[in-house]
Amino acid sequence: MIESRDAFSRALRINASMTAASLVSAAHEAWDQATEQGAVLLATDVVGERILGAGLVLGLDDDVVADRHSRLDGQRVIMLAGAQAGPIGLSDAAKVARSLGASAVEAAVVGGWPCSIAGCDSIHRLAGGSAQSAPETTASHSAA
Repeated sequence: MIESRDAFSRALRINASMTAASLVSAAHEAWDQATEQGAVLLATDVVGERILGAGLVLGLDDDVVADRHSRLDGQRVIMLAGAQAGPIGLSDAAKVARSLGASAVEAAVVGGWPCSIAGCDSIHRLAGGSAQSAPETTASHSAA
């Protein structure tokens, strides 16, 4: 119980520390990944929405932005998320993306995520938030 409370507190602290500069940096990282991979970006939480918003305000290509109400048939999807306390939200979002037709689903998480997430083909670390961010490791595996 204490461990999960600590993870939750850490994620809240990291997400709350996202400044305009860190949102801009994360947006550039996310757009670079999407462009390199021919992927679309899909926000999975409030921080993901803020990162997408920062990119759109900067005038980055809006063709790489997807939403949960559109078909994703045959598309590679990069889910954007703030720091996480656990994998369930991202796993559920990956299932939704796949049910909308995504051919591949990855996660880009502020601070990274140290282990695999069911439904995600790989996980990338997005910089941002405080210096006391989540573990910097990333995981890669086949989707469940």
